[in-house]
Amino acid sequence: MRSRVALLRREAREEQAARLRDNVLAKHKITRGDKIRTYNYSQDRCTDHRSGVDVHNLPDVLVGGESLHRIVDSARTWLATSDIAAMMAEEESKA
Repeated sequence: MRSRVALLRREAREEQAARLRDNVLAKHKITRGDKIRTYNYSQDRCTDHRSGVDVHNLPDVLVGGESLHRIVDSARTWLATSDIAAMMAEEESKA
């Protein structure tokens, strides 16, 4: 009897987890256009698609050098700008 109850509970949990997983995946389909960054070895280039910055020293990016810092700084600037724009839009919608 206990094993049957335990089995039913486990099956219910697994079914609930599967439904949740399917719902999340259905809402957030990730496509090629959703990439954050592209590493192009043939052109020795790294592109951050959020901020739009291109860096033409891929080995320096991969070892964490100055080129990577340029990408990170531009991403931070983009994020701050996006956050400010979102806050302004939210305030305007309240008014």
